[in-house]
Amino acid sequence: MLDLINKKAIALYRVSTEKQTSKEDKDIPAQKELVHEFVNKNQLILIKEFTEGGISGYKTKMKDRDALIAIKKMAVNKEFEVLIVYKSDRIGRTSDESPMVIKYLNDQGIRVVTCSGEEIKTHTQVDKLMTYLTFWQNESESVKLSERATDYQILQLKNGQYRGGGKKTIPFGYRLVNKGSVNFKGKNILDFEIDPEEAEIVKLIYRLSFENNMGGRSIASYLNTHGYKDKAKSDNGWIYSTINYMLNNIMYKGYFHMYSELYEKEIISPLQEHLIIIPEDVWNKNQEVVKNRINIGEFRGITKSDHSLFSGLVYCGHCGEKMTVWANHKKYNRKNGYEVKFATYRYRCPSSVVKGRHDCEGQSTYGCNKVDQLVENDVFLYLCEETKNESSESTIQKYKSEYNRLTAEKNNNNKELKDLNKKIEVLKEEIPNTIYCELYDKDKVKFSSIMLKESLESLQKKKQYIENRLQILDKQIDDLNKMVDTESNKNDLTDNWTLKYNNAAFEDKKALLSFVVQRVYVFRNKVKPVLNIDFERFSSSNL
Repeated sequence: MLDLINKKAIALYRVSTEKQTSKEDKDIPAQKELVHEFVNKNQLILIKEFTEGGISGYKTKMKDRDALIAIKKMAVNKEFEVLIVYKSDRIGRTSDESPMVIKYLNDQGIRVVTCSGEEIKTHTQVDKLMTYLTFWQNESESVKLSERATDYQILQLKNGQYRGGGKKTIPFGYRLVNKGSVNFKGKNILDFEIDPEEAEIVKLIYRLSFENNMGGRSIASYLNTHGYKDKAKSDNGWIYSTINYMLNNIMYKGYFHMYSELYEKEIISPLQEHLIIIPEDVWNKNQEVVKNRINIGEFRGITKSDHSLFSGLVYCGHCGEKMTVWANHKKYNRKNGYEVKFATYRYRCPSSVVKGRHDCEGQSTYGCNKVDQLVENDVFLYLCEETKNESSESTIQKYKSEYNRLTAEKNNNNKELKDLNKKIEVLKEEIPNTIYCELYDKDKVKFSSIMLKESLESLQKKKQYIENRLQILDKQIDDLNKMVDTESNKNDLTDNWTLKYNNAAFEDKKALLSFVVQRVYVFRNKVKPVLNIDFERFSSSNL
């Protein structure tokens, strides 16, 4: 018997979601009904009730739960004698913090009981062990619930189904449609498909990034000024953060994805071919273009100008400032009195026109036509040299040999990772048994719980190291494959570039030059371009 007659009591109700109604975890009204039955049966005096809605007993720290803070304060002031909960997991689902709450209340003379008549206490060593195991079991159930929810979402990903979240969460370029699909509960769910109109804008964004080397801000500006502003989800039009997110979203190459906090990794679905907007090879190579822009630390692409081939790439060789295109407008009168207006376009160093800039020893301006012609000549000479340097079979063999070595290392690491996971699971199961034996049957203790915990931590660190190494190996193997392809196709690409350039319109020539010209430094007596053809980006270009 609990012997609770006429004792002052308070009740704590908690649900982890506002709409919790499962048979296992009752909603708030059901918890209240059971608590009131317990109060009447044991002739308690219920003086106050605390309700926590949408509070996770597993993820929410005790210091962030206002109800528990208030209950502790009441306990110190001796305002009640008994705390009633529907089940022990209403207090919490953690094995480290939850038992400490019980101990704190017990130390203040407060008894903690559940509607089933169980008293949770920490008076003796046996009580402490049983309380620890109770909350350890609650924590394990939360982990299992989280695993089941995550596993169901992963199953949806693998089946190519939308996980939910509403229209606002779907990426631009897709839409939700009702095709009569149902989930395992028989409830109707929406399907995911490409929105043809929006998909064309996505393709445009990738072309501007990949072929014109334009960054997020420049692409957003282009869309807003070329008739696409009203297509953006924001009323203010396109912004660079949206563009950058789109350029990194693997959904466009046909993969659903989610980050699992439980498994601490990105979960990616099998390829959904019907959802591909950007081919995977183009998407992957565009990532290299994006990274190159980030590494440089500034926008390197060719900017809009109808009068210069290298606007946005030209720098003063004397002071290092980026030069802008400036139009020098002139006019003259012919003998017949007709006025003729014309403009000469020049690259201008900002040091000569902006107050506060440092002095520059170079010229203030350089003619665009002259600079462009000199750089063009250097580009063609550079490509001729590249064509002469035929791909080396020995270099390809060296790449393949390194590929075989990395693949063997990857296989060995995968095998070791599998063995580590087995050992970790065994240790996790052994620790609670060891704790019990340390308290009640010391003769059966082979290793202390501290030793087991240290071993577990050591294995987990080793597992993390191997997982990190596997990611590095995957990247290195992928890079080697690209290097082999590039080395094999180098000559064909330079020939194709020259052919396309000679037949291209002005704007397309500017885009093609961005594959070769990194920067142009202009001095008083020379022009020095920085050249390095981007074979991988050019091989996937539609120009």
